[in-house]
Amino acid sequence: MEFRQIKTGLGITLITNETINSIAKVRVFEGKDAKELNEYLYELNKKVLSLAKNKNKSWEVGALWNTVTNKVYWFRGNDTGISVKSNKNGEIELYNGSRKTLVWTHNHPRNREFSSADMNSFIFRESILAMIAICNDGRIHTLFKMTNFNEDKCTYYYNMAKPGEKFRNVVKHQNEIGVWYRCSVPNKRRTV
Repeated sequence: MEFRQIKTGLGITLITNETINSIAKVRVFEGKDAKELNEYLYELNKKVLSLAKNKNKSWEVGALWNTVTNKVYWFRGNDTGISVKSNKNGEIELYNGSRKTLVWTHNHPRNREFSSADMNSFIFRESILAMIAICNDGRIHTLFKMTNFNEDKCTYYYNMAKPGEKFRNVVKHQNEIGVWYRCSVPNKRRTV
């Protein structure tokens, strides 16, 4: 399985320290441990961008986080995607993990929303609870499976749309499908 971006004429956006330090805190978790889990996710998202910037030419880096065991598996890709085969233990976790326990977070060098490979993994991997695409410009796209997630409806709305509109069709029907989607923008600090 691979997570691949849609190839466009857009170039790669180089990640800056300002971008890393200004990404939004995404609130995915609710309940008694929500504050700690969301803070951990925020730090994990920053680390994804830092590793991409410092160790991978601003190309794709991914982290697969098991929210039960707190184990994180790291993946390094190229300018168009990541192969889960780059981390054997992480690949095993993705395929065999418990239902809705994993968060897949990764950066998108060309600042795009979720690719078709991302969507296929999100829909058909029962282990994935949430998927996050951090654009190199600091925007964060988040998809989350709610308790009423319906794989059949998600597949239907995804497949019925034309190429290039599939993700947006899922978002359009997110309440019926049982997912929520958010796009967060960076927190730009005002200078006086």
